[in-house]
Amino acid sequence: MLRFTAPAFVLAALFSAAPASAKIVEYRAELNGQSATISTGSPAHASAMISVDTTRKTVAVELDVVGLSMDALWDNLVKAPVGPIHLHQYANGDLADANSSELAFPVPFGPSYSPTPNGFRVRTGSLDYAGAVAPLPHSISFDAFVAALEKGTVILNIHTDAFNGGEVNGLVKKADK
Repeated sequence: MLRFTAPAFVLAALFSAAPASAKIVEYRAELNGQSATISTGSPAHASAMISVDTTRKTVAVELDVVGLSMDALWDNLVKAPVGPIHLHQYANGDLADANSSELAFPVPFGPSYSPTPNGFRVRTGSLDYAGAVAPLPHSISFDAFVAALEKGTVILNIHTDAFNGGEVNGLVKKADK
């Protein structure tokens, strides 16, 4: 028969009730006007860090844009729930096939966007995946989104008034450790 003393029992209860630690997976994207999906010739560029918490099912985007102002963002999408910046999944893996692109994660315009001397930045903080994709007419599951990130079939795109289809974008890749 097992006997627990009061302190041992309390410690065992605390450890068994502790939540599993979150698993954060980091991805990076370098955006420009010359990629597999666009060829705008834009001199603008950007770099992004996308943090995915696979336990809490959240996504955080940190984006620094140079050579574009917030005023350049596509007005129609600034007013839309999806925002002028979002992640697209290319279902068949062919990044040149725009017909296989599906909006995978929106970055709505709002207080997370702020101007900088040479462009602007976006800092979303952790966003609940299900809540973020709720305004989309179709959405992929969180697990399918993470699988697409792992496969390298996700693009981060910035839509502007000059280039409604996207002025700069870049492939999202797992960050080097």
